[in-house]
Amino acid sequence: MKKLWAILGMKCPRCYEGKLYTDPNPFHLTNLHIMPKHCDQCGQDFSPEPGFYIGAMYVSYGLCVGMFLFLFFLAEVFYEVSGVVFIAGYTLLLIVLFPYIFRYSRVAYIHLFYEYKADAKAKFQAEKHLKAGKE
Repeated sequence: MKKLWAILGMKCPRCYEGKLYTDPNPFHLTNLHIMPKHCDQCGQDFSPEPGFYIGAMYVSYGLCVGMFLFLFFLAEVFYEVSGVVFIAGYTLLLIVLFPYIFRYSRVAYIHLFYEYKADAKAKFQAEKHLKAGKE
């Protein structure tokens, strides 16, 4: 359940505390994709390799298809909406939800590859303290 809250809150997959995006507003489209390089709480690398988030396109596709099937079922069974009206409405919905779909697909994708570590934040803070003491 904590993992689900971390995904919905767009938090770090390692510590569930650090923010994955620098700008909290997804509708600032110029900052939509900007993520810090590392988690400020536990030091987790948010871009482990070049092209890592290309795989998030598959997550985005799955979200869109799942949403399409669910809404199509509702529209067909309960409201008997024509196909053309449904497709037009669904297209408009996707345009409006694009920033959220983009961000949540990236968040879900990185959460697939990293697991929560309860001591990640404490270890990172201790290492940071050691580095500061040596300088």
